[in-house]
Amino acid sequence: MRLEYENLTVRSAEDADVPFYVMWWNDGEVMAHAGFPLGLNTTLQKVAEQLSKDDEAVSMHLIAEIDNRPVGEMSYKFIGNIAEIGIKICLSEYQNRGYGKKLLSMLISELFKRGAEKIVLGTNYKNRRARQV
Repeated sequence: MRLEYENLTVRSAEDADVPFYVMWWNDGEVMAHAGFPLGLNTTLQKVAEQLSKDDEAVSMHLIAEIDNRPVGEMSYKFIGNIAEIGIKICLSEYQNRGYGKKLLSMLISELFKRGAEKIVLGTNYKNRRARQV
């Protein structure tokens, strides 16, 4: 998958992205809002295995880019005609600037084109910012 709008890109995660996931998922500050204040303590191998299971028709790990710079992750998973999605802007200098809403709009539009009838944003209840979007 590759979606582009203005200076934003949402694309399928690749092997070269594994270090970004490891860095972000092991960072307690990045993962605290998702309920993991100490991070996930994952490895390159574990993340590579997860990404290798991606199937565009079922579920995908995605990279969010701004000006061609990876700044966060997104994901989707189809359960029947319902798509559960997630987003995390991992670099603090890109948070609270409206990028998340635009990136989500790009993904949501594409998922409806792919047959989703309902889309659910998975978020921690305490994450007010995500609930607002």
